[in-house]
Amino acid sequence: YNQSGATSLLHFYKKCCLASGDDLTEFFRAYGLFEVMNNRNVGDNAKVTWGNTNGSSVSKTFSITPKTLAISNIAAEPKTYDGNTATTVSYTADVFSGDDVTFGAAAAFADKNVGTSKTVSFSYTKSGADAGNYVFANESGETTADIDQRQLEFSSITAAGKVYDGNTTTTVTIVASNIVEGDVVVFGTAAAFDN
Repeated sequence: YNQSGATSLLHFYKKCCLASGDDLTEFFRAYGLFEVMNNRNVGDNAKVTWGNTNGSSVSKTFSITPKTLAISNIAAEPKTYDGNTATTVSYTADVFSGDDVTFGAAAAFADKNVGTSKTVSFSYTKSGADAGNYVFANESGETTADIDQRQLEFSSITAAGKVYDGNTTTTVTIVASNIVEGDVVVFGTAAAFDN
């Protein structure tokens, strides 16, 4: 696959018949033997027709195979702890300009917990009218990213009153408003009255 559908008798002659070191490029160009396939997309129905000097022409059907993508700039999105492994992965691929191909990835951290340079596994995805003309060399990959600690937000902090007992100790109750649902977090404090 080369997007344009352009090919030539020379191309197939070189692939099938031409002895190593020979070059008939100028000969084929001079006689107009460069034609365009009737289908630019991947499949078995791409036909090329070429003529010769006596005015006759010959047609041949060939297969167009998908272009293997070169992937670069792979990056996983770091995130603040949210109780799940989901993340996003971005990358660039060498598609031909103007082709309708949208790339994505199904990505996840190895676990949900906070850490640096954590493994992210992902599978490549592609869609669009021209997506079938391309193939990934590998269907999946790995990279790394961080999960940062979640900054707690306290909705209430309440100190318990008490009957005089000769010391300053007391207890404080803390309620955090943004603990991830399902997580169990127990808060403790060392609290005391001023006097």
